[in-house]
Order: sequence, then structure tokens, then C-alpha cells
Amino acid sequence: MSRRMGDIVCCTLGFFIAKYLGLRWSVVLLIVTELVLLFWIRDNLTLNVLMLVYPIDTIKAWQVVH
Repeated sequence: MSRRMGDIVCCTLGFFIAKYLGLRWSVVLLIVTELVLLFWIRDNLTLNVLMLVYPIDTIKAWQVVH
């Protein structure tokens, strides 16, 4: 399966999961996912947007630490 096809399948799956869960639980799932990614791999959508808009050296240093 090509990468584009994988992106389409994941997007479609996410749409159906959000539709099934409803707004409240979709937001809860988003927050939990962001927090897990923040502490597990030190990277998530929130940090990417923050660093794009307002880069912070402390966060850059924290992300590099192994």
C-alpha cells in the first residue's frame, strides 16, 4: 500500500472513530493522545505548532535529550 493510500485509510478511520465517539470523547481522545506523545516521544501537534509560531530554546533542548 502506498503512503498516500495509508494516509487516506487512516484519515477515514479517524473520521469514523470520531463519528462513533461523538464530540466530547473525540476531544478527550485528542488530549490523551497529545499527552502520551508529549511524554513518550517528546513531539506532538501542539508542540509543532508552538515551535512554528514561537520557537522556544528550552523546548528544543528538552526534545533533543535522550
